[in-house]
Amino acid sequence: MEKVSENIVRKLIELNMERMYRFQNARELLKTGEASQLLVGLAAQSEGFIMELEYVLRLYEGSVGQAASQTLKDIDFNGIKDNDPSVLLLLFRCEQDALQVYDELLEKGNALDNDLFEKIRSQRTEIQDSKLRLEKMIQT
Repeated sequence: MEKVSENIVRKLIELNMERMYRFQNARELLKTGEASQLLVGLAAQSEGFIMELEYVLRLYEGSVGQAASQTLKDIDFNGIKDNDPSVLLLLFRCEQDALQVYDELLEKGNALDNDLFEKIRSQRTEIQDSKLRLEKMIQT
């Protein structure tokens, strides 16, 4: 695996680890209802993305290592009360940031093999759908 490709995959693993933890933490604030179920699903989505990306690294004999946690802005849930709808708005903004990271990495990834490029593009599409689901949840 080329170094550029490996770095892109590592960055996406890092991003999705942050997404997963962020959704899990937000889920603690939104303990019941449809929003809570959505967050469980989105955390599982990120976990699935991580597993896919780690598999790609192993397939190309890269080591997974330990992902740092600096890709996205940190969300501070301190001071937010249970079942506060502003949690969803914060998560929506983070999904916008995640999409921006995916877009930037796809632009840099012209050297990626087609399978990897399509996997990343597919994940990006799923995150776009997640953002729309969050937006719909905010509007209701």
